[in-house]
Order: sequence, then structure tokens, then C-alpha cells
Amino acid sequence: MIELFKNEKTLAAAAYLFGVPALYIILTDLRNNKYLSFHAAQAGLLWLSWIVAIVVVRILFSLIWLLFYAWPLDPLAFLVNLVIWGYIAFCGYRVYKGIDFEVPYITKIALAIW
Repeated sequence: MIELFKNEKTLAAAAYLFGVPALYIILTDLRNNKYLSFHAAQAGLLWLSWIVAIVVVRILFSLIWLLFYAWPLDPLAFLVNLVIWGYIAFCGYRVYKGIDFEVPYITKIALAIW
């Protein structure tokens, strides 16, 4: 898989964009590289938080739908997911361009892990 990516920045950006490369980095010897392991941990935590947010929003919207019909909830859920994924993609872009950044709360957890 590493042949597909020319350098560390591309692999770190792919970890943000797709999530699976983050697991690849963490589960292979690439985790010894501090740059890649940090961004893999941060990307993995971003993806995990996105999945948790999707599940929580879906449960809350389902509970609201039990009480009354609220048609704007589905487009709202779509927009929330789109904004979160857009932020994850923007993080991947910043890594690819070599810009150092921190994601609030996620960076502290990533640093504690790695």
C-alpha cells in the first residue's frame, strides 16, 4: 500500500480523507514514524468522533420523531454530516500542504495516546 503514496504528507492526508489509512499506519511499522503516527491517531479519533456524532444525532432525531413529525431534521442531519466531513477533508488538505495545526480536544487525546 505504501507504494501508492509518494511521501508522508500524502499518506497522512489520506488518513484524514478516508480513515482506513489511519488504521494501516497504526497497525504496521509506520507507527514508529512520529509524524505519521500522530496524524493517524488524530485522523482516527476524528473519524471515530464523526461516527459517534452520526449515531447520537440519529438517535436524538428518532426520539424527536416519536413525539412529533419534524421534516427539517433529515436535511439538518445531512448538513451536519457534510460540515463535519468537510472539516475532516480540510484537515487532510492542511496536512498535505505541510501546515501544522491542532484539532481542539482531539489533539490532546492523540498526544496522550502517542
